Amino acid sequence: MGDWYEHWCESARKRSQALVKNEVGHRYGKLTVLAPALSTGHGARWVCKCDCGSTITTEGWKLRRGTIASCGCTWKRADVKPGQRFGRLTVLRELSNRRFECKCDCGRVTTVSKTNLTNGLVHSCGCLRNGTHTKDITGQRFGRLTVLRQVENPIAYSPYAQWLCRCDCGKEIVAVSGNLVDGRTRSCGCLRGVLQSKDEMGNRYGMLTVIGSAPSEGKGSRWVCECDCGNTVTVLGSNLRKGHHKSCGCARRKRKTTDG
Repeated sequence: MGDWYEHWCESARKRSQALVKNEVGHRYGKLTVLAPALSTGHGARWVCKCDCGSTITTEGWKLRRGTIASCGCTWKRADVKPGQRFGRLTVLRELSNRRFECKCDCGRVTTVSKTNLTNGLVHSCGCLRNGTHTKDITGQRFGRLTVLRQVENPIAYSPYAQWLCRCDCGKEIVAVSGNLVDGRTRSCGCLRGVLQSKDEMGNRYGMLTVIGSAPSEGKGSRWVCECDCGNTVTVLGSNLRKGHHKSCGCARRKRKTTDG
């Protein structure tokens, strides 16, 4: 296709080689990198020798992330039994596909593969990584929420500990500790409605003047309004602001009478 194309391909190849990290001599788990291998298009690949004497070829990113730490001899020889501990995890029972149900010291039950257990890639349910296992927030208040207790077997997964909380309105919810501590969760949701509610006291919309607030029915804030004719009505604040209600209905009745 021309000299320019060959020159561009050669430049691209050199740039790609310059970006590849030289892993020769580096050690990852039980693997020692010996030499580069032919790439298959998924990143640089390396020939590695395991402490057991076997040789494997794998991608560099798998070595750096800890996805591979041996040739597989570790988990093949290891015998994982119920009651055995790996970090903060205690094995409860074996599941299918070489996976095990484990209970963390924080109380959460999680599922971990045999490879991750025996290679030491997983030490907890995730609480160890986030540091939430060391802090008990029972009894503390966050906004309108009071923490009652930690939820041991929550329905929804989260790397953070989850807590049963009671809102000042009386409703109970489950919230994760990260959202509570960071202030992202401060109520069961009722606070959001209060914050979004605009104070309409004294405002005038058409023939209606707002004279008081009314209990909400879940569709937004409601207001008691006095019409110029003397009647009072209760209207949603959104309907007042959008112009859907401008009187108690007397203006419409009067217009129909005039037209008739």
